[in-house]
Amino acid sequence: MRSKILWAGVCVLLGLSGPVAWAQGSSTTLEDRLAALERRVELLEKENDRLKAQLSRLSDNAAPQLASLAVASLKPSIASVGPPLGPEPLPERGASPVPSPGPSQQPPTAKAQAPSQTAPEAKPERIQVGGQIRFRAEVRQNGDLNSQLSDLRDFIGQRIRSHVRGKLSDTVETYVEVQDSRLWGQETSPTANDRLTDLHQGYLQVSDFLRRGLTLRAGRQELAYGSERLVGALDWDNVGRSFDAVKMRYSSQSWWSDAFAAKVIDRRSTARGERDQYLYGLFNQFFSHRPRHLEVYGFLFRDGLRSPGEIASRGRKATEIMTLGFRSDKNVEPGVSYELEFAGQFGHRGFDSHRAHALAAKAYKTVESKHQLRLGFEYDMASGDRDPADGHSGEFLNLFPTNHKYYGYADLMGWRNMQDFRPMFTVAAGPQMKFDIDYHRLYLLAARGPWKDAGGNVLGFDPAGQSGTHVGDELDFTVWFPIHKYVKIQSGYSLFVPGEFVRHTRGTDRQSFLYLQTLVDL
Repeated sequence: MRSKILWAGVCVLLGLSGPVAWAQGSSTTLEDRLAALERRVELLEKENDRLKAQLSRLSDNAAPQLASLAVASLKPSIASVGPPLGPEPLPERGASPVPSPGPSQQPPTAKAQAPSQTAPEAKPERIQVGGQIRFRAEVRQNGDLNSQLSDLRDFIGQRIRSHVRGKLSDTVETYVEVQDSRLWGQETSPTANDRLTDLHQGYLQVSDFLRRGLTLRAGRQELAYGSERLVGALDWDNVGRSFDAVKMRYSSQSWWSDAFAAKVIDRRSTARGERDQYLYGLFNQFFSHRPRHLEVYGFLFRDGLRSPGEIASRGRKATEIMTLGFRSDKNVEPGVSYELEFAGQFGHRGFDSHRAHALAAKAYKTVESKHQLRLGFEYDMASGDRDPADGHSGEFLNLFPTNHKYYGYADLMGWRNMQDFRPMFTVAAGPQMKFDIDYHRLYLLAARGPWKDAGGNVLGFDPAGQSGTHVGDELDFTVWFPIHKYVKIQSGYSLFVPGEFVRHTRGTDRQSFLYLQTLVDL
């Protein structure tokens, strides 16, 4: 810019050379011509100073103005191209998202541009396919609590599930899940199925059925409610559990309610014959979007198989038991939570009248947040039969639970005729690793009642009640660590030490249980 100004001055001087030469022939003296030239030079110097000042001001303001003009001119052309090929970068942690420009923020030239082309919204896929593969190796030593007999049991269980979800419309969908479950090396022949592959789930679901918020689901399906102490999918088992059921759900913003009718067992090829088991239920959850949940439920269990009561002379009769209960859980404050559940039962088992109850209470506190160090305590109780020959049933029936995670991983105790005092310790040993230590001190609530597992199998019984009530002590070590986004590893070890009751009715030796599970979600 300065060079241009100097060149302008030179040109002006050259332009003045003509009049100067012309003036040489005039009558003016040389002194007059020199004085006039000096005045013109002074004027040029002043003009040069003024141009320098303007140049300085332009150098300070030209760059931002040019950048803003360039961005304003480029915005319409960028908008006409469409969204970028890659995903937008996420804001940094703790940073507030940048708001989209409103109408007042558009550049002046935006009105003159054609409307930008926006990508159409992605429609949900009509067909969704997924699956799961699970392997679990188990070793149980001294299952009968008598080391004199060799009863080491080890196996590898394999379970493969594959599902297809089809969206027929915005409100109608289907779901089909096929499962293959087997134990390695125990198949009769690779050319025979041996009923190892079957339909685990297969149902039709209609949303906004008859009215908004009402959903109908009919077909084979899993049922899992609350903490699954009474009705659950039993996912730990190599087969799991599903029901042939019709379920209706009504949902609102603060609560939802399920009503269902399910056939539990249809084993026409066994001694049960035509006598099936049925489960009817009404389950309600309130305060669904709050830190505290309240669940109120009722389950009616009907067993068509006629069974004898405690007094054989009365004959046989079907069983009907009604279970009413509630469950509440809440985060009292950051790092402190609790869970409380109570259930009562009435009805009849055969000809025996039935009255029973159960309680579960658990509290957790986080004492160190960096490693998620948590301490907790749980107390579980379920009534038992005080007199096995009085014609009155008092043993709580735990229906169809997911039992494995509550009363010891060795699965030696069900939620019936029991007490469990359970301290708990949890810590995250690393970013992807969780470690648990649980201790269970197990008792019978009624000394004359039997000791049973979750499936109702009798593991020990003293009708006279002379063997005490201390069943034993169990120590569980469990670790979880994912090795990939879709691959998770779980391993554990359980040690059971017999108490007074077990030493009198079963054996005096310890039982150990070890497993290693690999789960792949597809």
